[in-house]
Amino acid sequence: FPSHDIVSEVQSPDFGNSVDNKVNISKKGVACAKNILGIYSFGNASVSEAMKNAMITKIHHIDNDSFNVLGLYAKACTIVYGE
Repeated sequence: FPSHDIVSEVQSPDFGNSVDNKVNISKKGVACAKNILGIYSFGNASVSEAMKNAMITKIHHIDNDSFNVLGLYAKACTIVYGE
């Protein structure tokens, strides 16, 4: 999401994935990637990394969270809910 704000934080659902109501939400896994100055990126914000971090085997739904400060620092996270 382009923004002219000094600081922005956006939380949104992952529209590419549907909710599976047959799966309980008993765990929450988070995986993040960061960027400094638009030059140096590090981290792993993949769905599989978020699942691994919380030992999730079945996905209920996925959300995304992004944070940006003047393009100098940015963080993007994938949040997986499931069991």
